[in-house]
Amino acid sequence: LGIGQTDYIKNEISYEMYNPLLGVEGMDRLVFMLSAKLGYINGFSNDTLISPIELYRMGGNGLSGYGVTPLRGYLDDKIGNGASKVMAKYTAELRFAIALEPMPIFFYAFAEAGNIWSNLKETSPFELKRSAGVGVQLFINPIGIIGFSYGYGFDTYRTGGDEPSGWRFLFHLGQF
Repeated sequence: LGIGQTDYIKNEISYEMYNPLLGVEGMDRLVFMLSAKLGYINGFSNDTLISPIELYRMGGNGLSGYGVTPLRGYLDDKIGNGASKVMAKYTAELRFAIALEPMPIFFYAFAEAGNIWSNLKETSPFELKRSAGVGVQLFINPIGIIGFSYGYGFDTYRTGGDEPSGWRFLFHLGQF
């Protein structure tokens, strides 16, 4: 269009699997969900300036700013050392549907792990911030999904920290 140039590339891959475990009256009530999301952004040259909006951030509910990947059990946008170029997040969730009609309401238990790194050389795929907890979410038409989680962050926010995140209450909108 003549209004700028592209000199970086951003790659993301996501995987989600839902496995029904228990059905009642022909409807799946207990479902096990696994998901993974990986991302990488890098410039084509050494002096590439990448917009801060495109870089990865992690923690909390993802509502604190543009491009924040949620990680329950931690404060908003506090994982890692600021905006980063590499991201990994893994989730396991067991959901039970309390009601499906007229408004779906689910209780769930979750376990998550994720982190962000400044570049590929610093990436350590086993250096993940871990959390677990419980929550409830409901689907309200036309707003969408509204949820409340209570999660425990087992690790510190930054590498070299001394205290775990601990228990955190979380309100979220949209898919998690």
